[in-house]
Amino acid sequence: MNIQFPKLLRVNKKYFKLIILLFFSYAISLAQEIKIDVNNQAINTVLIEMWEKYDIQFSFDDKLLSRYNITRSGLYKSPEEAIKSLLSGIPLSYEIINKVFVIYKSKKQITDKSLKKHPNFHLSGQVIESGSLEPLPYSYVVVDDHLLATDFNGDFTYTSPTDSIFNVRVSHLGYYFLDSMISAGYEQEFQLIPSSIGLNEVVITGKTVEKSTQIGDQAGVMKLNHKIARFLPGFGDNSVINLLRLQPGILASGEQTNDLIIWGSYAGHSQVLFDGFSIYGLKNFNDNISAFNPLTAKNIEIYKGGFDARFGERVGGIVNITGKNGSTKKPGLTISANNMTLNVMGELPILSKGSLLVSIRQSYYNLYNSDDLNIYGNRRKHNEGPGNINFNIQPDYMFHDMNIKYSSKIGERDHFYISLYRGNDNFSYNLNQQSNNQKIIKDTEENNMQTGGSVFYGKKWTNGNNSNISIAYSGMTTYFSDNYSITNIKNSNNNYQKDQATNNGIDEITGRLDNRFSINESNILEGGIGFVYNQVSLEESNFDAKSIDSKQNTNRINVFLQDNISIGKKLNLKLGIRIDKPLTLKNTYFQPRLSGSYRINNSWRLTAAWGLYNQFISKTSTVDNLG
Repeated sequence: MNIQFPKLLRVNKKYFKLIILLFFSYAISLAQEIKIDVNNQAINTVLIEMWEKYDIQFSFDDKLLSRYNITRSGLYKSPEEAIKSLLSGIPLSYEIINKVFVIYKSKKQITDKSLKKHPNFHLSGQVIESGSLEPLPYSYVVVDDHLLATDFNGDFTYTSPTDSIFNVRVSHLGYYFLDSMISAGYEQEFQLIPSSIGLNEVVITGKTVEKSTQIGDQAGVMKLNHKIARFLPGFGDNSVINLLRLQPGILASGEQTNDLIIWGSYAGHSQVLFDGFSIYGLKNFNDNISAFNPLTAKNIEIYKGGFDARFGERVGGIVNITGKNGSTKKPGLTISANNMTLNVMGELPILSKGSLLVSIRQSYYNLYNSDDLNIYGNRRKHNEGPGNINFNIQPDYMFHDMNIKYSSKIGERDHFYISLYRGNDNFSYNLNQQSNNQKIIKDTEENNMQTGGSVFYGKKWTNGNNSNISIAYSGMTTYFSDNYSITNIKNSNNNYQKDQATNNGIDEITGRLDNRFSINESNILEGGIGFVYNQVSLEESNFDAKSIDSKQNTNRINVFLQDNISIGKKLNLKLGIRIDKPLTLKNTYFQPRLSGSYRINNSWRLTAAWGLYNQFISKTSTVDNLG
């Protein structure tokens, strides 16, 4: 019998052979053989080679796995069989999550006493900058969709009663996003890579600077990217202050330049903190030299209103600036020069855990031009008509400041630093000239001196919680003198004479103890106690006779407690209270605070905040007899 297949069927037979061939190829790929031949090689390197060669996905702590060297040689039928062989005899375990091999420290090897006693799984770590290992304070950390914020040292802690494997996402303004799977444990390091990369010069027109701010995560809170501050309008010496004044809710520099006016508050109602001590002087030469060195700024946060119970002492806003610690890896030198100052910053590692940072700014020529000063309006520019006088004024201006900061790790967990600052600017001019049978003498001087310093010690406990203790001093003194006389040359009579001097100062000493505890996966409790001492002085004299001699001081104690609550994966609440007790007043001031955020989706978030605030020192004005 001779049977002939239809033409269509003969074509399908060809496709059928092709399908069979693809099927067997797929079956062989499912039974992928893994060949390993390594001799005394770190296991993290072996896994990376497997990923490159066989496209197997891994998630692991590179620093942890680099401690173990292995010697293996063999042919394995599947990736899982190969992983089992690689981890045999090593205190590491693995889980397969969404086709990813998550490798972590074996639970049997976790010998910490607190983990044995407590059934929960704890995760604690520190967010640092890759390369310099600089801690990144107040970073955002999302652990299994629970939003956290690191503390002053970049530390955080999280507790879970159900799972020992965490999905951790870390972000900090100006750095690349980090997303990883992490196993439970302490002393984890999360290194973020800066997103500011030096390239050859490229001219781009009509392009705005991106990611200069971060807003919306908390009500009234804004973070500024200090790494791009030098690219924004304004002189380098005042780039951070100019960046602040470009933000919504802060009065622009063209409208007001001697203070930060946030959300309509009055002068003196907002506070600028640098490494924990107050900065009072924001006024320098044409407001183009800020009271702190921009090279030393690491993290900038603005609390425009509704801030939580950790902060007090002001009814306006808070600008919290954290200074750099310095590199612990290698020495560094940064030199910046502009048409006003020379700025030098040096970093020197000390032993293996410490660093010394020193920065100096100095004006290297007279910033004022005598032609710019005119004490009699336009008369000095014209010689037409009787009574017009051309004055020759000799101005002088000098500015310098210095930052010194020593920071170090104590043991494996604790942090310590000493931060010192001193700045001084002095402006003066004098006039000594004869005109119309009169001798005119005028000497005017203004001197501003800002001093600050803080000592900080952060203790990280074995269970991942931490306590911080700090002591800070800040002081500013402003001296102004004006001597002015007009003498008749013929008879030596004084037609007019003025001799006035004013000395105004403020000092502040603070001490505080803060604690942060992770209670469970939904509650992080913060609490602390603090002490504040303020002294203000005002002296005014005329012809060496004091007309005003005032000195006042006040002491007060404050306590705060607040709970950071996560309800589900979308709602976060912060409930707190702050209590201030001035020792010179009878009243005790209770200040409840409430804030919350609700994440609608990945693009939209609702935030709100409310609180009561009290302030116990104020910036005021004095008016002399001439108005």
